[in-house]
Amino acid sequence: IQGGALQTSDSTGVNLSANGNGGIGGEGRGGSVTFTQTGGDVEVGNVTISAEGVGGQFGTGIGGSATLSLNVGAFTGDVVEVSASGFGGAGSSGNDDPDFGSNAGAGGIGQGGTATININGTAVVDTNVIGAYARGSGGRGGDFFSYGFGDGAGGTGGSGAGGSANLNL
Repeated sequence: IQGGALQTSDSTGVNLSANGNGGIGGEGRGGSVTFTQTGGDVEVGNVTISAEGVGGQFGTGIGGSATLSLNVGAFTGDVVEVSASGFGGAGSSGNDDPDFGSNAGAGGIGQGGTATININGTAVVDTNVIGAYARGSGGRGGDFFSYGFGDGAGGTGGSGAGGSANLNL
């Protein structure tokens, strides 16, 4: 927003996303998304700016880069969230079927990206909630189903590592 006005109803708000979702065994990688205000007035309900990565079944999820920059003008919003989280996919199920049995699969890795909120210059900001999130959440290990034919194990959960969440004033 460089000038003028942007106004939405409380229930609508603004939603910008560059999310990536992996297929079975695939990586989901968030992209890059930015909202910048260099003038004018913004009056919106909820604002969601996300670059999340969600791994497919037993796949890796890696967050991207999400940025909100408020430099000049008035910004009024209800709940403002900037997220670059990564979520690993769940592991596959296993069983002890004598012909087709297997152990359950491990959950995928979740790695957070970079979520940044910049409030600079002469910006006047009024919100109920403002948050930057760069979560890393590993996927759940797969379940093992026993039909009485043998031993097996459930899958281990995936690792999760947070990224970088920044609020710069």
